[in-house]
Amino acid sequence: MAKKYLKIPFILLIFCLVGIGIFYFLNGWKESQASPDPSSTTYEFTDTVNNKAYYGKDLAGAVPVAVTRADWDVPGQEFAPGDYTNVSSADNNYFLIGADTDKFQQLVHDFVFKINQDPDDITSIELYWEGYGAKGAEAEADNDLRMYLYNVNTGLFDLVDDSQLNNNCPGPTDCTMTYTINANFSNYINGSGYLRFLVQKYEEEDDCAGYTCGERGANGCVAKAAQCLDTCQKCDGVSLNPVNIT
Repeated sequence: MAKKYLKIPFILLIFCLVGIGIFYFLNGWKESQASPDPSSTTYEFTDTVNNKAYYGKDLAGAVPVAVTRADWDVPGQEFAPGDYTNVSSADNNYFLIGADTDKFQQLVHDFVFKINQDPDDITSIELYWEGYGAKGAEAEADNDLRMYLYNVNTGLFDLVDDSQLNNNCPGPTDCTMTYTINANFSNYINGSGYLRFLVQKYEEEDDCAGYTCGERGANGCVAKAAQCLDTCQKCDGVSLNPVNIT
């Protein structure tokens, strides 16, 4: 059997809307991009029976996010039919996701593709992402985009592209994130033929203005000037005990 070169193309666009960082997801090739080689197979979301997309949110310190979507701070959910329609072609229709009020979060787009070829018949797999990450209330140094690939042997996400950290890709000009798997395909394609990868963005929706962050001290809640992270607590003003910000 001839070896196959697989491509999994997608475009992920992130804009800023009403001061909130938003993930916009658009699937398709740019018109200027060369047509796929005849020996290649392209996987995309015109087939939503075998190929799935999910979205969700996890805590700020979740780098990478938990492997199990149900364990995320906002559990992962599959795209709705209309969302798949919006990302099935490059027609300026988008899917979006934003951060929750008063939260520092990781915004996640999670992709699962059914690879029809046997891993032994594959020469390479190319992952391609294009877009940008609008800065919310977070500091520029925290406006990060990362791409992860799930390793079925270790049960962990492998970081495969961290080229867009430190506000390196704030828009409006697109950047790209790519990764090519050239060997050990069985590390990333499970026994049922599925490959999973994700892109996540750190997003602060609110700068926590008005909160007095604190921690428990010998005499109650001790105010701190530190940023309000997911794990930060505030003084409730009554018992002076720290109260989790939710």
